[in-house]
Amino acid sequence: MNADESHSTRISTLLASLLGNRELIRQLTWQDIVGRYRGSMFGLAWSFLTPLFMLAVYTFVFSVVFASRILGAWLATVILSA
Repeated sequence: MNADESHSTRISTLLASLLGNRELIRQLTWQDIVGRYRGSMFGLAWSFLTPLFMLAVYTFVFSVVFASRILGAWLATVILSA
């Protein structure tokens, strides 16, 4: 048996183990998620709201705040080079 066969055997064994234990993995994952957000105000929704809020902030900053600075620098360059 060469190294490639051994590697593929280990991967297939791992995948078979994951497939065989998928219900246990699902239950443990659900318990971890529920336990992590227990007692918080928004619960699981908070993990989705936080990245969306940060996306809105970054979109505003890069499209409004930095765009005006970039546009001003670009106009100054065009005017001075003419």
